[in-house]
Amino acid sequence: MGRSQDDIILPGPETALQRAEHILVVQDATAPGDYIHHRVMHLLHRHSHIPSSLVINKVDLVSQRSDLLELTRILTNGRF
Repeated sequence: MGRSQDDIILPGPETALQRAEHILVVQDATAPGDYIHHRVMHLLHRHSHIPSSLVINKVDLVSQRSDLLELTRILTNGRF
């Protein structure tokens, strides 16, 4: 029995971060405000020694610009 695509894809970020010099996080600004993938947050915390950058996609579709500040605060752990 072969491995599913999820079995192959899911460990990918952990493997990549073992050799990463920089982390790039791309977040969809239109995702619900309370939805930030827990795995992304865990990996950022676990690898906080690696420099990281945040890219927020689809900002033109957000009606409340203050929501972007909150999203940024959460994803940067208040360090922006």
